[in-house]
Amino acid sequence: MKWRSAVLVVLLASCLLPAANGGARAQPAPARTPEQLRYDIEEKVSRTLLVGFNGDAPDTPDTLRFITMLGRYPLGGIVVFDRNVRDAARLSGLIGQIERALPERQLAAVDEEGGAVRRLRRLREVPATPAAATVSAGSLENAFNTYATLAGSLARLGFDVNFGPVVDLDLERANPVVGGPRRSYGNDPATVAAYAGAFVRAHDVYGVATVLKHFPGHGSTRVDPHQTAVDASRSWSPREMEPFRMVIAADRPAMVMTSHIVVRSPALGQASPLPATFSGGTVATLRRQLGFKGLVVSDDITMGAMGGYPLDEVVHRALLAGHDLVILANLGTDPPARIREVITRVADRAMADPALRAAIEIASGAVDQFKRERAARLLAAGQADVSATRQREGAPPLESRQRPALLPAQPPLRALPRGGRADVLNAQRRQ
Repeated sequence: MKWRSAVLVVLLASCLLPAANGGARAQPAPARTPEQLRYDIEEKVSRTLLVGFNGDAPDTPDTLRFITMLGRYPLGGIVVFDRNVRDAARLSGLIGQIERALPERQLAAVDEEGGAVRRLRRLREVPATPAAATVSAGSLENAFNTYATLAGSLARLGFDVNFGPVVDLDLERANPVVGGPRRSYGNDPATVAAYAGAFVRAHDVYGVATVLKHFPGHGSTRVDPHQTAVDASRSWSPREMEPFRMVIAADRPAMVMTSHIVVRSPALGQASPLPATFSGGTVATLRRQLGFKGLVVSDDITMGAMGGYPLDEVVHRALLAGHDLVILANLGTDPPARIREVITRVADRAMADPALRAAIEIASGAVDQFKRERAARLLAAGQADVSATRQREGAPPLESRQRPALLPAQPPLRALPRGGRADVLNAQRRQ
């Protein structure tokens, strides 16, 4: 985005150039000490991280250690996994306890796309959402209703973000992370965009942000990046970006997740063998060519594809590439210690690197703005009275927690181009 480039130039200039002399002007603010600068950098780095943690109830030792860490490092948000889930009451209390630990909100995220990827499968309060391939065998109306039921259950538990939908094309049945587990809506960009759009709009009804994944397209590979590095340069084609382009234009998702795959392609401005996580060209393509204006988030950097790099280096390079949020999902037995280590090491790098400091400033500012605008939208949706009632009852405020459970009227469904599968889908829409 042009504004991001302009801001980066201004921030770099402020880091590198002395102030102009002469002329009447306001007295400059006192220069910060190195200690103050470092404290500020560490806090802003923390706001760019979405982290996994241990603990499955509000009062476990793991949870309490994690909350203590938040007092120093106010994260961008948390990611809930199976290990955090015992029952609905404890999970909702756990999310609320973490969010109430700080005056500012923490985004609560989960990977609950359906099918093989269901982190909340042990909760009866969350529906057993089918895989994308199953959903796309039915009508768009049924897809919207399926995802609305899912989104409503997530909102009632207090989630802000769902890491879906998958917008990868199903181009390789031997693909162990897309085609094999039936996580794609199909191999036609328009069909994939239509069903992914239903996912996005259904979640929007309940104020749950969605995340298109995995840009620039992960459907043509035969290797699993959870285990090892993947070079898709020979199998990838620019056509894999088309469903992303369509959903971004029509449905304005809140976030897009990049993949760890390597794609060397002129279409991405990427000639060197870098994973998309490190590729400024890939992120620039997403923003400039596809017009995406939301938050760009990395895939989990504790995956095998990133195993050859220290975590702080991955965060450093992801932020320089233009990511706003970086996911650290699996941090072993002591996540707070690992998080502190990553933040302090990235801060060490930033103290000596004005470009990294500028990137951190932009990313943390974008995350803060997203949180403020999200809270304002939820309040503007007519939920203030409900929030006040919950506050009187001692519950967390609505803007950071649950939303009404009533399903509003279905938004209009987007028409598909005529021909083949699209004709069938449009016929179903008219029934």
